[in-house]
Parts: sequence; structure tokens; C-alpha cells
Amino acid sequence: MNIFGLFPTPVAFCGGVITEEECNNLVDQIINCDEMVPNRNSDQLQHTGAADTLKGPHIDSLCEKLLPHVEEFGYQLMGDDELEWKFIGMWGNVMKPGGWQYKHNHGNSILSGVLYLQMPEGAPATRFWRRERGDTFFLGHDGPGRTTDYNSEYTDLNNVRACDMLLFPSYVQHSVEQSGNGERISLAFNCVPDRINILDTYYLKLSSS
Repeated sequence: MNIFGLFPTPVAFCGGVITEEECNNLVDQIINCDEMVPNRNSDQLQHTGAADTLKGPHIDSLCEKLLPHVEEFGYQLMGDDELEWKFIGMWGNVMKPGGWQYKHNHGNSILSGVLYLQMPEGAPATRFWRRERGDTFFLGHDGPGRTTDYNSEYTDLNNVRACDMLLFPSYVQHSVEQSGNGERISLAFNCVPDRINILDTYYLKLSSS
């Protein structure tokens, strides 16, 4: 029997996209940010303030370095290699031992990503959740069955290290399980293309180029 998935959700793993020096510079910028906002659900998780708080030469260099990966992944999502992708939000996350991030997705964007900057031993990466409706059975089955690739409620990504990056569609629900020892530091971002074509006649302009 040949079992295969229909319309799979794309997630891109990009290993070692930045150098150790670049990683350390970003960590310093995040932990020294003047405006840190506590997470609404976890007291041991903080974020840099407004979505455009992180600025400067290190951020400009980072965006330039990540853009080819964003463009390649964006082509897989939209099927158009002439779209111009833009970062519309970038923020740092500092999770202390015991911290966690509630299940959520990112609104007002098409493509999202997370760049791991500091991952202590045993620190969780990212948990992706199956959609709660629309592509599952109306009634769930809670019997003593085994978890397969096609009935699991979520998928945990393991073996993620500092300097690695994930890209995924912004609508995908994701979370972070409770952190262990040491501070887990990451940088998240959202991207949109310059436009979305509608019926090959009109287009919705999303960003300025």
C-alpha cells in the first residue's frame, strides 16, 4: 500500500543561516533592548516591545541575509517568482526556565519565521498544531490507538540549534512547551509580498517597495 499526503503544509528548516558572531550580536541587542513586554500567559517569557523595536546595522544585515530564503519559500507558497517580499515585523523573545508560549498564529502576514539564537540543552523548539476544523473528522477518536503522521494533534520539532531558522505559513498554529534550564532566546518575524493578484486582473497591494 502506498500512502501519501494531499496538500501538505510546507515548513522550511534552514540550518546555520547565520554565523556565531552574528548570533551573539543579535542576542546582545535583544537582551539590552530598552522596552521588554511580558507575555500575557507566561510570566517567564518576555518580548521586545513594538514590532519595529529591533533596528540598526545588525538587523539590516540579517534581513539581507534571510531574504533569499524567504523568497524561495514564498515561491513555494504563492507560485510567483516575481513577488517582492518584505519584512513587516521582527521581535525578540526571551524565555526563562519555566516559561512557555501559548498556541497562536500570526495575523496580517503571509509568511512567518523564527530564528533560534540561544537554545540551552533540553530547550523546546517549536510545536506545530493541526488545524482544529476544516480538514479533520467531525468526531474525534479517543481510543487506545497509535499516533501516526496522519492522526497526530501536533508535531514537535527537535534537534534545533542556535543559528537555525524555520519558515512557515503565518496561519499555522504553533506554540512552545515549557522551557528547562537556561534562557531560550529567539527572533521571530513576519513577511508579506508586495501584492496579491486577484483573478489575473486586479491585485491587492500589501507593501511598498
